[in-house]
Amino acid sequence: MVSQPQVDDFLSQYSGCESWLFAYLMALLGNRDDAEEVFQETTLALWRSFGDFQPGTDFVRWAKRVAFHRVLTYRKQRQRHGIPQSEEFLLAVHSADERQEELASARVRALDDCVARLPDTDRRLVSLKYASKATIPQLATQVGRSPHTIAKALKRIRRVLMRCVERTLIREGDV
Repeated sequence: MVSQPQVDDFLSQYSGCESWLFAYLMALLGNRDDAEEVFQETTLALWRSFGDFQPGTDFVRWAKRVAFHRVLTYRKQRQRHGIPQSEEFLLAVHSADERQEELASARVRALDDCVARLPDTDRRLVSLKYASKATIPQLATQVGRSPHTIAKALKRIRRVLMRCVERTLIREGDV
């Protein structure tokens, strides 16, 4: 029997990637009707095999693997009906998506490192802006500076962070 916390965990994780998962299937299948059919099959497969999901691991990566296998199964069924699809194409899209995911993870790690290296005042400003989602005027009031000064400082910090992330990715060979 499935517990309510397990149901809640599944729904929380699934709702966070539902639209992304459908877009992934559209990229692989190129047809909305096919994507919708495989999406439904994938959703059922995810729910049925949620007990196999290892908490603390990447739900999206797991869901993508399940979806990819559903696409392969769907493709085989369609081939029996004389509708060919290129397996090379599917593998190329899947590989490109994997690479994008790896690059995004590397970018997030680099950004975390770069933010940690900012001077305290800049790091505080970034934290106030993005963690609390404060507006420029709200930030100006909080730190006692003009909105124009805050906007210029954030623009400068973003530039510094962008350069730092790019250097880090080049240094680590992730680009």
